[in-house]
Amino acid sequence: MVFKTKRLQLLYLTIGLLIVSPLKGQQLSVYSHYYWNEQTYNPGYVGSKDILHAQVLNRLQWVGMEGAPNTLNASIHSPLSNDKIALGVNFYNDRIGALSSNGITAQYAYRLKFKEGKYKLSLGVQAGAEFRNLQSGKLYTDDGQIDPVQPVDFEKNWMPIFGAGAYFYGENFSVGFGVPQLLPKSIFKDNKWGIQPYMQMYFSGAYQLNINERFRLLPTTTIRVLLHQKAQAEFNAHAIFYDKVIAGLGVRTDKTVMFMGQYMHSFSGGKKLNIGYSYDLTWRALRAYNSGSHEIMLSFGMPVLKSSFVKYKSPRYF
Repeated sequence: MVFKTKRLQLLYLTIGLLIVSPLKGQQLSVYSHYYWNEQTYNPGYVGSKDILHAQVLNRLQWVGMEGAPNTLNASIHSPLSNDKIALGVNFYNDRIGALSSNGITAQYAYRLKFKEGKYKLSLGVQAGAEFRNLQSGKLYTDDGQIDPVQPVDFEKNWMPIFGAGAYFYGENFSVGFGVPQLLPKSIFKDNKWGIQPYMQMYFSGAYQLNINERFRLLPTTTIRVLLHQKAQAEFNAHAIFYDKVIAGLGVRTDKTVMFMGQYMHSFSGGKKLNIGYSYDLTWRALRAYNSGSHEIMLSFGMPVLKSSFVKYKSPRYF
């Protein structure tokens, strides 16, 4: 597809918004740091780090293209004194073209141990709402006039969210399955709900190879399945040096290659600070109209309880 005018650019973004838009909670955003942000898609992930873990992530997609997606995500989760139970909260702000969305979900996970704690299964649910606002003043024609065809019914609306997930993991591996929005599309037929959600399913897997104390490898994969559309998958390989630096390379089936880096700093008392950056480069037709996608991640973790739920001999990075 070739864009000749701003109007065609806006048309492209609007079509993408209505069909496969990255509206988190329904048509969800895609992250390069997925394995450090899995709480967004899978409430079963909540509490799996066995510490209080907070994270902020900002993604600028298709930089240089007018109206390109811009997503901010903030989350926090922790096990409770009863370490079979964990709670979390996830918030996001998503902007694409004239549309902005704010969503928040509360998450609950119940965790089970197997083989004397060698393996764990966490079952989670989430509930919340997404609030959308369409700024009609940003919809204009080639001559700079406000578009006379305005979707009035869609300017302000909200949508309930209910999802579930499962996360099975051990010292060196994890397997996850999450459905962020379980509510069927059929109950959102009224125009007051705006964009109707499509059920999306997320499958994830990781295996950590501890070569020695100085070097570890972490291959990960994620498959996103949207009903009635082609599935999207990504494959990443992360090299971990001295438990401080992570360098990663990944590919996504939408013809995107990802370059990732992360620095981890440990403080006394088991506190940890992580700073990450990723750069996505697509080789689709869009490549001529943007300079790639940037993603910045900041996370902080600290022990809050003496948990008997899990004790690992080596660090986990998922």
